[in-house]
Amino acid sequence: MNSANQQNKSDDTPKIQNVVATIKMIRQDGNSSKQKQTFDLQEIAQKCRNTQYNPKRFPAVFMRIKDPKATGLIYSSGNMTIVGTRSTNESQTAAERIFGIIKKQLNVDCRFENKEVQVRNIVASCKLGYPVCLDKIHDDKDHKQFSTYDDTFPGLIYRYMLNPGEQKKKNNIIALVFASGKMVFTGAKSQEDIQQAYDKIKPEFVAFMKKEPPSSNAQNGGQLGQNMVQN
Repeated sequence: MNSANQQNKSDDTPKIQNVVATIKMIRQDGNSSKQKQTFDLQEIAQKCRNTQYNPKRFPAVFMRIKDPKATGLIYSSGNMTIVGTRSTNESQTAAERIFGIIKKQLNVDCRFENKEVQVRNIVASCKLGYPVCLDKIHDDKDHKQFSTYDDTFPGLIYRYMLNPGEQKKKNNIIALVFASGKMVFTGAKSQEDIQQAYDKIKPEFVAFMKKEPPSSNAQNGGQLGQNMVQN
């Protein structure tokens, strides 16, 4: 199979697998004491459905909802982390629904500090459409400084900088590249950032495509041809 046909098998749109977003709830009770400004996690766990709370293991209540499918981690400070969604809009909807459940079941006067969730991380996956030689990518002079490849992980860790001129860690997107050609992106704040990284990395990795060994039929055919020439 030639490289053009193999590239056609790739998925040019990385698919989001998980969005991690945060938002903060603030109580507006008349009593302004610090105790009143916190949320009673034990009460949330007892009064709200589909919750899990084990303070000895983790200092937050886990609340799961089905539409959209998501999990909210609620802390006593009012901080909320939404995980398991596939888009920013789903994260926003999940946060609002969990907020509504808490407000109703606990009968508390509260609001969001900011109306919109803040995306902390997006994880997406895709396929190049062809297997790659990870060791050759790592050894290449143009890619070695951006990659990590050793026996502790079955893939290559590739760091892509969204804005090379700005030496800030937050501009880095991590691509986990596997020999099969599968890629997992993490560290992004938007779908556009992931697409930008993919569009840049994909054509550069074509040079490291792993060549498929000839099929057994081709080998047998070649041997047969040699025998015919000798005879």
